[in-house]
Amino acid sequence: MEENRVLKKNIVMNAILSFITLVYPLIIFPYVSRILLPNGIGKVNFAISIITYFSMFAQLGIPLYGIRICSESRDDKIKLTKVVLEIFIIYLITTFTIFIIYLLFVFNVEKFFVEKKLYLIISFTFLFNLIGFEWLLKSLEEYTLIVEISVFFKIISLIFILILVKDKTDYVKYAFLTIFATSGTSLFYIIKLKKYVKLKSIKLKMLNLSQHLKPIFTFFLMSVTITLYTNLDTVMLGFLSTEEQVGFYTTALKIKNILVTMITSFGTVLLPRLSYYITQKREEEYKKIIKKSFDYILIISIPLVIYFLLFAKTTIMILAGEKFVNSVILMQILMPTVICIGITNLIGIQVMLPLHQEKKLLLTVISGAIVDLIINLLFISKLLAMASALATLAAEIVVLILQGLIMRSIIKSIIDKKEIFKILISSVISGILSSCIKLFSFNNITEFFLSGIVFLVSFIILLIIFKNPLIYEILENRRKWLKN
Repeated sequence: MEENRVLKKNIVMNAILSFITLVYPLIIFPYVSRILLPNGIGKVNFAISIITYFSMFAQLGIPLYGIRICSESRDDKIKLTKVVLEIFIIYLITTFTIFIIYLLFVFNVEKFFVEKKLYLIISFTFLFNLIGFEWLLKSLEEYTLIVEISVFFKIISLIFILILVKDKTDYVKYAFLTIFATSGTSLFYIIKLKKYVKLKSIKLKMLNLSQHLKPIFTFFLMSVTITLYTNLDTVMLGFLSTEEQVGFYTTALKIKNILVTMITSFGTVLLPRLSYYITQKREEEYKKIIKKSFDYILIISIPLVIYFLLFAKTTIMILAGEKFVNSVILMQILMPTVICIGITNLIGIQVMLPLHQEKKLLLTVISGAIVDLIINLLFISKLLAMASALATLAAEIVVLILQGLIMRSIIKSIIDKKEIFKILISSVISGILSSCIKLFSFNNITEFFLSGIVFLVSFIILLIIFKNPLIYEILENRRKWLKN
């Protein structure tokens, strides 16, 4: 019972974090997009895409590997401390090396040198990532602390963005504050480190770095590949097209990423618990969580995709303004990837990683990256940002199909075709009803909120009528809570 209580608490805390992650850009982006315009937004997002690639080599897949390996050792504080120190030393070496290479890159490549101030500012990412130890906190399921600190930094960065970003030339300030909002939390995490590890109990001669190199390398290859096809589009657009096209594409991408975060964020919450269950051979608890995760993903992702397909233009107008109208079709192309990523996150993070199937997971991701690269190379010169959107969609579909085939025995055990059909029908009907709002001459904000309310209410009512088990469980838990 205590384990379930803690798990539910962690899921709730992560839901709060997801909500904050959702609301933050909804507040910030309408403001900065109208000030920085597509060109400024494009510069910042292109720079962040570049630093993402360098950070990927510095991190070596450690954040995800660290969660798994530390969760397996969390009952032994001495062993945990030893693992943390070993991982940190590897992380320190790679970060210092990649940072030097990054500086050489900035000062010797003309496209980056002309914006060297921007690229030097965002290099703080290396430091923040190194001292973050968020992977340790997640392995110990310290999600309350993570949420509290994240909220604090987002509020601070929000205030400073509103104060300091006043002109289209302020994109450097915006870039730093964006990094600060997401990575500045590391300053607090390192202070809390001594609470979870006994550093004085470990001597350097006790450390064995080599034992981590092989699994870290596998995680690194997976991280490389994922980063490649999630950021490749932006980078290629930056080199082969214009910063304006980057601005259009990344605006649509930002909305998609917000929705993806809502759906996938709790996957990381469950990874340490699922890894622990596998280690303890508690298969029934493992399968039960996987089934509920799958139900949750479908009941959230399908209606979100249908709603934002219908109200893509309204969303873009609210968040970015009329100058970003070219982002509408890009957003619509990207929307189905929300479902794909939700399911592949489940299969990859919650099924394959706890079962130590990272090599097979890597092959699926590599396949997606290859598809993404080929489509971009063939069509980006003609279709511009649309090619990038289509490439992303195709890549996610390929990854979904391959992971489904590899883990088909587990997938079959958690799929309920009738429930999927009910969710789909409920979403379509809700979409039709909410679209009626378009018949009235409301402004964009009013249309968005009224249609959203109509969609949500009708969707929930339909699920109750169809007797969806997850909805019934939520209602029953709420009834018990109110009773108590």
